[in-house]
Amino acid sequence: MSTAILRQVTHISDGEYLLVFDQDGSDLKIVCNIDIRGGVPSAAFDPADLVTFGHLGDTRPIVAVVLALKRARDSSADSDR
Repeated sequence: MSTAILRQVTHISDGEYLLVFDQDGSDLKIVCNIDIRGGVPSAAFDPADLVTFGHLGDTRPIVAVVLALKRARDSSADSDR
């Protein structure tokens, strides 16, 4: 089985994003929750077993993309106030 390639990121709710990967021509959908309490970001994936068994490869670039989107959304929301 090859490593999945991130194709789409969709905002679901505050800190929650739907990630769609292409893996061997099939869609692989995973929910990523980003939490920045205390200034240190953490990520949780559902279903977690896809991450645990290495289907996503190294998750740090994935978390970086989702975190950047979250910070951009938060910054945009702050400027709208």
